[in-house]
Amino acid sequence: MESKKFLILMRTGCRLLAFFGVASSFLLSCLFLSSVGFLFRVFTRSDESAWLPRLKAQIGAKASKLTGRICGLEITHQEVPVRPGQAVLCVSNHVSYLDIVSIGSTIPCVFLAKSEVETWPLLGRVSSAMGCLFVRRESLQSRVVVLRKLKRCLEDDSLSVCVFPEGSTTKELFPSQELWQRGQIWAAKQAGVPLVRVGISYEPQDEAAWYDEMSFVPHFLKVLARDVTKVHLSYDVLVTERVCAQPVDTISQNSFETVTQLCQNSLRQIRAHAQNKDRDFDDSQIGEVRDAVKSSAV
Repeated sequence: MESKKFLILMRTGCRLLAFFGVASSFLLSCLFLSSVGFLFRVFTRSDESAWLPRLKAQIGAKASKLTGRICGLEITHQEVPVRPGQAVLCVSNHVSYLDIVSIGSTIPCVFLAKSEVETWPLLGRVSSAMGCLFVRRESLQSRVVVLRKLKRCLEDDSLSVCVFPEGSTTKELFPSQELWQRGQIWAAKQAGVPLVRVGISYEPQDEAAWYDEMSFVPHFLKVLARDVTKVHLSYDVLVTERVCAQPVDTISQNSFETVTQLCQNSLRQIRAHAQNKDRDFDDSQIGEVRDAVKSSAV
């Protein structure tokens, strides 16, 4: 028992050090790129926005993949329905801060986050370096400004953006109709980009979920202490023509229903994967017993 606790403690410590290493390296990379972008503007008198945000998003995707491995996330997903260089607006249910790592590792993008995240130690700096858009949800002016920035990212920078229409994390398996907001979808319609709906589920969901007034540090340490946290992402694409042709309210309601179905699919995939692993394990045990019986008979 004591040796098991020691191993868990060692795993948590090593993962925590690795996480800080990745976060620090990412910050230094973004700082270097920002410096290069500044010099580029000074000497060429040109705007670097056409390439710098996309390059940061690509680096962020690689950092997210590495962070997912460090955190013990076993991420499975369908084939990603986004072509390289294509800008899309992703809408997803929101369970935990782990959503950003999971989605970011499959689709290079920036995220829309609440303004409080910007003030968090380390994570706030990482989010800012990634190019996240921060919004004060209680302020109408802030929401309007962010919507314009969101449209500009999609339209001018050809940069994918991921939003969580619920506006907050929940412990539920499926998104909440009551919390679902439609405003961000306006940006996809105005920019004329596809809408990628994402359904994300975890196993165990109750331990991965981070919601209400839960403290970040204790929850994060528990995630690091776990051997594996299973994650599955399911996707659905609403093509540009249909985004532009339908009213925002219709698209929003359809997206809510689609994300709910995708969550159900992700949950089924995780459970089926777990059952297959258990079956494979049982088969291997049966094989070992059979071999042992044969050896005894001999």
